[in-house]
Amino acid sequence: MHKEIRFGNELESSLLEGINGLAKAVKSTLGPGGRNVLIRNHGSIPFLTKDGVTVARNIQFKDPVKHAGAELIRNVSVKTNEVAGDGTTTATILSQSIIQKGFEAYKSHDGLLNMVQVKEGIMEAMKVVMDKIGERAMDISSQEDLINVATISANGDSKIGELIGKAYDKVGKEGIISVEKSITEKTNVELVDGMRIDSGYLSHYFTSAATKKCELNKPKVLVYSGEISSTRSLEGVFKYSLGKGAPLVIVADDFSGNVVPELIANKIEAGLRICLIKSPRFGERRVDLMKDLAAVIGAKHISAETNFNLRNISETDLGTCDTFTSTFHHTTFTGGPSTPRLEKRINEVKFDLESAENNYEKEQFDKRIAALQGGIGVIYVGGHTELEVEEAKYRIEDALNATKSALEKGVVAGGGITLRDIQKEIVTEMGDNIAELMKHSSSNAVGFMILVDAIGTPFKTILENAGMLEAVNKDYKELSGYNVRTKKFTENVVKDGILDPAKVTLEAVHNAASISGMVLTTSCAMVDTDE
Repeated sequence: MHKEIRFGNELESSLLEGINGLAKAVKSTLGPGGRNVLIRNHGSIPFLTKDGVTVARNIQFKDPVKHAGAELIRNVSVKTNEVAGDGTTTATILSQSIIQKGFEAYKSHDGLLNMVQVKEGIMEAMKVVMDKIGERAMDISSQEDLINVATISANGDSKIGELIGKAYDKVGKEGIISVEKSITEKTNVELVDGMRIDSGYLSHYFTSAATKKCELNKPKVLVYSGEISSTRSLEGVFKYSLGKGAPLVIVADDFSGNVVPELIANKIEAGLRICLIKSPRFGERRVDLMKDLAAVIGAKHISAETNFNLRNISETDLGTCDTFTSTFHHTTFTGGPSTPRLEKRINEVKFDLESAENNYEKEQFDKRIAALQGGIGVIYVGGHTELEVEEAKYRIEDALNATKSALEKGVVAGGGITLRDIQKEIVTEMGDNIAELMKHSSSNAVGFMILVDAIGTPFKTILENAGMLEAVNKDYKELSGYNVRTKKFTENVVKDGILDPAKVTLEAVHNAASISGMVLTTSCAMVDTDE
């Protein structure tokens, strides 16, 4: 392995090849006219997607500098997706446009531009544009607006928009919604009232032959982080549950020895109302889940690590709930008591949320808080094939994330129209001397105009993907915009339901300007290469 070093035109050419290659693939997915991208990695099944960040993550180039250029832009799309949940394609298009225009400006000025000052001009323009986006942001005022945001993010798929609207209708705008694969071919929305864990009954002998479920009313529940190897250790548990006529549920890390066969025999022969559940997940995540469950049902979380003897258990150590339902795949506890333990646990998880280091961690803490507070919406994605399910799941997650961002910071006119209008507004404010400014003014001013010129690119790309750019350029008059779905000019894109989350647009501009400025001030690349 040795280092390859590139400078000047050779460096610029290689970087642009990687950037343009990635951007071309990613931007083909943008808008209602966007297309699918086929992806096949070595040893895996091919799949189709219109998710920009997924396309970006799967692009690799053999040339190390070309690949480095693509990787820089990929980081823009990933960062935008992590913070705003969407906008990856817009961020990629903006980055490509700014970098290309920056290199072109350097050549047209015979290499006399100060690229550090060009970068400063780009950042100044970024601040102006972001301020103008903030001024245009509007709160989501209706369920219809929420559905429209989701529909736009799902590349015009109204079924996905309505699905997400239905989910928020169930949980409220402050609710938490997750996306999971369905075990059937149907896609549907469920509200999990209470707490659901991803583990079902240990044996079908604990279920009803008619429903294939185990359903119990007001059971006593033992929550134990450890292995139960003998029914004799459960004598105290039996005393406070079965001895008082209450059904019994035991959730434990594992059951060994003759515990399961003995309890199944008692269920069959003596009509014992009992159900055994293995706690799901591993390590700290498993312990966190067990503590959350214990808080929801008012139980004490008992751990084998503390050397607690189950024979010494007291009645107050067991929890309860109004209804218990366990299927082969999951178990739901509904109507747990409101106790100081629950309030304390919610505050503990909220405290952990504040120190979360990334969006994934924040999302997991949000879901746990929602479950502790009484419910979570779940969109179950079904399909005829695994390929169909994966593609639908990607788009639903994108649309859901965009909707969350819209609820957080409001919406702006979509379809690239907000950025195009801001571009027109800045140009008008600066007057008719832009061409002269680009030729003779300072490097700072050139950088400013590079970003202003670039922010019209997403609007043009959406029209290009729909095959409408030439027609719009030919017939366009001073109207508000163009509706790609109806192929008609429109006086008001907002009334037409063409909406983008303000946060997504803000993050796309911010991240694109930041990485572009860094690339334009790079004069040397040193990369590892195979000998």
